Amino acid sequence: NLATIDLIEPGQVAVDRGKRLDAAALAQLDVYQRYAFSEDGVSAFAAPGTAGGMSLVTGNEHDQFGLVSTDPDNRRRMVQKRQQKIETMRPDLPQAVTHGNATAEVGFIGVGMTYGVILEAMDILAAGGVATQYHQLRTLWPMLEETAAFTQRCQHVFVVEYNATGQLARLIVAQGGEQAHICSILAYDGVPLRATSLAREIKDRLRLREDKVA
Repeated sequence: NLATIDLIEPGQVAVDRGKRLDAAALAQLDVYQRYAFSEDGVSAFAAPGTAGGMSLVTGNEHDQFGLVSTDPDNRRRMVQKRQQKIETMRPDLPQAVTHGNATAEVGFIGVGMTYGVILEAMDILAAGGVATQYHQLRTLWPMLEETAAFTQRCQHVFVVEYNATGQLARLIVAQGGEQAHICSILAYDGVPLRATSLAREIKDRLRLREDKVA
């Protein structure tokens, strides 16, 4: 895909390297632990090659120095450390973008290449008198509370996916989404969805739901 964007000025981008330690900071420490336990789950670190530092990487569980460890207590603490790291970064995770009528009872959820076809289908539905809104997910895990709230706010939530098992819909339900409001639209024949077909499918599904309620 091709896209045209404004020229990016590198000088306007703020670089935050986190808890970076340089040689001077390392010299002040009694001992440097690359994976030290911390309240927020994030360890201060020195880039590989920094004087006084040490960088050990292993595919197995490790201790605070980076050495392989099979100690159960250390393992538990390291797992908890990683979980805390996720919670620490949660406020900075990209939030969803909402398109369409914010009060509409019919909603879409989709990621990736479903974006364009959903927007086109929304225009077709709007022309036919059906107001919709679209919750464009930008963070799948940890899933933000805004996604569950969207499924509770809309009475009909169509999760559009290119797979046969409704993976995204299942993930949303598992994270507190309103299952009674969610309906999967699945495409897995290798052919991109067409907006006209999607809009027609939505109308049919809405009609079927209304008949069940009646």
